[in-house]
Formats: sequence, C-alpha cells, structure tokens
Amino acid sequence: MSFRWEEYLLLAQDLSQKGGEAATRSAISRAYYAAYHTARRHRGSRSAVATKSGSHAAVWIAWRDSGNPDWRRAGNQGKVILDWRQKADYDDEVPGLAPMMDKTMKIAGEILHLLGS
Repeated sequence: MSFRWEEYLLLAQDLSQKGGEAATRSAISRAYYAAYHTARRHRGSRSAVATKSGSHAAVWIAWRDSGNPDWRRAGNQGKVILDWRQKADYDDEVPGLAPMMDKTMKIAGEILHLLGS
C-alpha cells in the first residue's frame, strides 16, 4: 500500500497548533509536500520533465500548462507554495512566517481538492 501524501496536510495542521518557529516552518514544508506529492502522482503530471529548475517546478509547470482550468489553477498555486516552502526550509529569516503558514495550508488543501484528493 502506498503512502497517502495527503496525511502530511493533517500533520501540518497539528504542527500549526504547536507554535514556535520550528513548528511553523515544518508546517509549511509538510503542507507543501502534501500538495506536491499528490500532484506528482496524479495522471496530470505525466508530461512533467525535470529541467534545471528541478522536478518540483516541472510538476507545477505541467499542471499550469494543462488544458484543464482546475489543473492550471493547481499549477499556479503550487508554484507559489514551492517558493514559500523553499524560504521556510532554507532562509534564516522569513518575514511574515505565520501568515505564510496559514496561506500555504489553505492553498495545499485547495490543490488537493482541485486534484480530487
């Protein structure tokens, strides 16, 4: 049985209640990966080809360039939360971290919904 990546969004919700910078950063990351891995495994990602930008960008570009309006929206939103996840995972200082976490979790949930998860 394969892992249900959607469970990462539940973990992100738990982390968001803990407070503290580490939990907030981790919630952003887990919410992003719930959306990314769900998108990556979905049939709409079959055209994704990793480039210099990496496999993450390739998945979101494939969605963004699809003919399905919901999938295009998921691709555009995925790129936004990819940027936020990278900030949370790599930058020493991230202004507006708590609102970023709230938005990331909301968008990740929307992506899961748009992709039928």
